[in-house]
Amino acid sequence: LATRPTHMDLLADFETNFDRALLSVNQQAGGESTAAPTMNDVSSSSPAASRMHHGSNIHEAESNAVDSMLMQELQESKMRNEKLESLNAALLQRSAQLENDTK
Repeated sequence: LATRPTHMDLLADFETNFDRALLSVNQQAGGESTAAPTMNDVSSSSPAASRMHHGSNIHEAESNAVDSMLMQELQESKMRNEKLESLNAALLQRSAQLENDTK
């Protein structure tokens, strides 16, 4: 059990891998894309418009991914906060009980 990675270790590994993936996507977007063209790219009037549209989709996807990660992190933080508050309340109750018992 002691050798198992903690939740924070796993989260840090995920964030590192996610950042690497985003950098890889950004590098592909800067050069020639190896992906098959989408319907929006095919229907564009010029290659420049196609690249701009593709770039905005990547930026939007990155933004959505970051938003999703932040919302998930916020939810996890709220849950941790609620747990800590309940533990704090229990400790306060026990402390008050011990004070009464020692009187």
